[in-house]
Amino acid sequence: SGKVGSQPLRAAKFFLGAVVAQHHPYSLIGQPPTPVSEAEIREHVRAAITMFLARCGLRPEGDQFGLTENRAG
Repeated sequence: SGKVGSQPLRAAKFFLGAVVAQHHPYSLIGQPPTPVSEAEIREHVRAAITMFLARCGLRPEGDQFGLTENRAG
């Protein structure tokens, strides 16, 4: 069927690809043209999660994924 959620293995592969596609190749072939900050990585992962969940008909609520900066130390 057409829903990603009906094929869990395929959905997991799509999600993993969305998370690592942007920055992982640099770790394999060398440094990125400019350093990637932790904030940029978190934002990329946050966007990948939001995109994936939207495709599955869901949406994240609050910070259930632990992606907010820990300001307490």
